[in-house]
Amino acid sequence: MKSICKVCFVSLIVITLFSLPFGSQLMAAEKITLKFGHVLQMDHPYHKMAVKFKEDLEKRNKKVVVNIFPARQLGNERDLVEGLQLGSVDISTITSALTAGFVPGFKVFSLPFLFKDADHLFRVMDSDIGNKLAKDMKKGGLKGPLFKDTDTKPKGAEGQKNPNHGE
Repeated sequence: MKSICKVCFVSLIVITLFSLPFGSQLMAAEKITLKFGHVLQMDHPYHKMAVKFKEDLEKRNKKVVVNIFPARQLGNERDLVEGLQLGSVDISTITSALTAGFVPGFKVFSLPFLFKDADHLFRVMDSDIGNKLAKDMKKGGLKGPLFKDTDTKPKGAEGQKNPNHGE
């Protein structure tokens, strides 16, 4: 079994989407427009994930429109987190390293060899540990997290290079 040098992941922080005011807003409003900001270029997998998120959400609820702002259009990651806290940004992808500045418990995700594989990561995050981190995020004015593993290759991608390792 291959060992993973380091499991890095991005917290997809969904602020307004899961908040109570948004739920009531969605019931009453004709249209809800959400700002989804991230720092990466449009050919990056995170942007493709954002597009898929937009498509799926808009398909499920015709009252929702998601506007995506890639490539630091709304600022750097710190600006995005502050925007999430203030409400000027609704959704963003934020690295765990930056999240640790707002929620210290996220520092643990910078440790190498912490998880055996992506399944192990997701089992931990679905446990009491993940629940504690989610509560700590809420105290920091954030909602979430939703997790995307960025260090393991999808099935069928054997032999492809992983940009997270500088390959």
